[in-house]
Amino acid sequence: MSATKPAPDLVRAALERAGTGPEHAVFVGDTVWDVTAANRARVACVAVESGGFAAQELLGAGAAEVHRDTGELLADLDRGLLARPPG
Repeated sequence: MSATKPAPDLVRAALERAGTGPEHAVFVGDTVWDVTAANRARVACVAVESGGFAAQELLGAGAAEVHRDTGELLADLDRGLLARPPG
């Protein structure tokens, strides 16, 4: 694998290793490059603002939802995209 983020290669490799398709996966990342890589692999992305990017930047890159930090992500686990993955 010669490409890195935002190339989708690593995301696709993870899907292959997990034995699933993009429609059944959710990517969690904290940079616009994570979001872009997930989108290019056709995987929904939940973002966390811990990577130095604001919510608007992450949403603008295509994140399906954004959380301030991992604590908020965990607190919202029953209500967010991770509670009802695509597919």
